[in-house]
Amino acid sequence: VSDDNYSYEYGNTTVIFRGSSSPSECLTIISNFLRLSYDTCYPKPCAIGSIYQPSVGSDIFYAVAVFAFVASDLKATDSSGRLDIDKLNKTAHIYCSKTIDDAASVYNVPPEFGSNTCMMALYITELLTFSYGFPVNTKRIYSFKDINGKSLNWPFGAVVYEAELLARDYPCPPFYQINAGTSQHQLRLTLLQLLTVSVLVSVLCSTKHV
Repeated sequence: VSDDNYSYEYGNTTVIFRGSSSPSECLTIISNFLRLSYDTCYPKPCAIGSIYQPSVGSDIFYAVAVFAFVASDLKATDSSGRLDIDKLNKTAHIYCSKTIDDAASVYNVPPEFGSNTCMMALYITELLTFSYGFPVNTKRIYSFKDINGKSLNWPFGAVVYEAELLARDYPCPPFYQINAGTSQHQLRLTLLQLLTVSVLVSVLCSTKHV
């Protein structure tokens, strides 16, 4: 967005980023980071660079954290939380073409997040379609900021990631299976196990790098 300038200092050098209200230029830069590396892609197919990714198939996907906030700010979800990629893409181009003041007033986005919202909206649409292979008219992505009042954010993903690391490097008994009939007591035990895993992996990783 224009009129949104940001300065960055490195040593004795100051770099000033000036908003140009040109979503196409921004998208060109983003695409460079998301392009595939066909020569080093193995096994195929790959999503970004040479990182393997299987087909998205017919599963339902849930987008959380910044995906949900940007989709909500630009009103790109329906009443059920389903993400409309095409609407997000079109709205992103309109939003990014505005001045910082106009963007903040029309979309109720705080000025300090003005350019970030523009960049993330363009990035999300390009990531989902170009990199992950979702059709632009897909109905299989839902975007939520919370469930039953509980925030969905990156810590949940971090816990799952660390649990997988622990299971791979330090095999342990499986967690309780969670299903519709799981009691509150079992659920609490499962969550406690996950939190314990998170702390344990942090300690183990720290020890490995000493």
